[in-house]
Amino acid sequence: MNELDRICARAAADFLALYPKDFVSAADFPTLNRLLGVPAQPEDERSLPRLRFSLLAEEYCAGPGQQAAAEALRCAVASFLYPEFTLLVQRCTGGVCDFPLAWRMAGCGSLWAAPDDASEAFARLRLFLPGLHGGMAGTALAADERLVRYIAGGDEIDALLADVAHFAPQGELPPLYARQELVPPLCEALRRARESGELIHLEGGMGCGKRLLLRRAAAQADITLLEADCRLLAANPLETLWAMLDSLRREALFHGACVCFHAAQAFADRPQPGADTAAWEKRFFHLCAAPLLENGIPVCVCTDTPAWLLPWAGRPVHKLNVADYSRAEQIQLWAGF
Repeated sequence: MNELDRICARAAADFLALYPKDFVSAADFPTLNRLLGVPAQPEDERSLPRLRFSLLAEEYCAGPGQQAAAEALRCAVASFLYPEFTLLVQRCTGGVCDFPLAWRMAGCGSLWAAPDDASEAFARLRLFLPGLHGGMAGTALAADERLVRYIAGGDEIDALLADVAHFAPQGELPPLYARQELVPPLCEALRRARESGELIHLEGGMGCGKRLLLRRAAAQADITLLEADCRLLAANPLETLWAMLDSLRREALFHGACVCFHAAQAFADRPQPGADTAAWEKRFFHLCAAPLLENGIPVCVCTDTPAWLLPWAGRPVHKLNVADYSRAEQIQLWAGF
């Protein structure tokens, strides 16, 4: 039994602990019966699927109601992989597998006896479970393909982002032949961004080395970079852009990554509805950066033209102006190549 099947079997068993008499016969739910009939095996605590499930269910959902949040995640995975689980819940309850049901399955008693704890746990689930836009009661817990692939060990980025974002290369990076002195302070800024939410802003003309500096600093700070091209992001309709940004947020959570927006000045040319004349930096920050920062995701913004983010950030901003290469630095680069 693989880890995903183990997760689903646990969800089914916990549900049947509440509704044993309603599990009519093996003929009604043959797939679930076969799953529940597989002998239990020792869990491999070091397996990647186990570690990833624990990251979501224990670390991101730590706090009041954590057991219910973990149960809800199991139910969401089971509903995606085993349609019979959804049918079983419907047969026994007449409704969907929602958070109040997961709360009871986890043995947390009455959800309405601890509404604040339940609301907090449900809000944490919204970080990575799709479709939880309604209330706790009556909103089906359902995973999607990307979440299930992530738990299973897949590292492919969400298909929605395939053309606009990617993870920076890891492993050995090309050597820096100039500006090595800029790496340590940027490395420290990345650590502060991860620990306290400081915003990083790199400003400098195209081709001045911002991307290479950032990748070098991230490698030294042991931080994964998720790089997004704002020229491609900004070209999308607003609804598509919202979906892409939500996917960026989730990918960053999955991998503990810092999101870097390259060429953010592209949002200056994005058409605005009505008579909106706000500075493009304000519009960009509240649309793209703020939702990530509010979820504890470090953010770096790179601009090829002068920009001002501090007035809108509401937090410290580490701004690094990266000048064009001087003649001496160009000689260093050519000598290195």
